[in-house]
Amino acid sequence: MLSNPITPKPLRDLHGRGMNTLSEVYQLPADPVEFDRLNLQHQIWLKLMKGPVPFSDQVLDDLLRQREGYEPAILDLGRGSGIWYAKIWLSERRKLIGVFRRSIEMAERFPHAKVVGFDLVETQPP
Repeated sequence: MLSNPITPKPLRDLHGRGMNTLSEVYQLPADPVEFDRLNLQHQIWLKLMKGPVPFSDQVLDDLLRQREGYEPAILDLGRGSGIWYAKIWLSERRKLIGVFRRSIEMAERFPHAKVVGFDLVETQPP
C-alpha cells in the first residue's frame, strides 16, 4: 500500500521572519521582506549586466534562436522572489512548466524557448 510522504513545513518562524526549513546551508529568510530585497537585487543586476545575462545580446540571440528541430531551454536555479515570472502568472498567457512559471524577461524575448525554474521553497508572485 502506498501512502503520501509527509512533507515538512517549508518555513519556520524565527524572530518574526519566515526561515527556510529545507536546507541547513541556506539561512536567509523566505518572506515578503526578503522578496523585496531580492526584487531590488534583481533590478540592480539587470542594470549592471545591461540585461538578464552577463554576455552580449548577439550571443544570447544566437544561443536561443528558433530553429527547426531544436527547442532552446533556459534553467532558472534559485528563483528567489519569483519576479521573473510574476507577469506571466498574472496574465496566464504562458504554458505552465510543472508548478513554475516562465521567466518574464526571457519568456517575452524568446517565447519559443522552454524555461524551467527550481527553488527550495515555492514562492507566489509578488
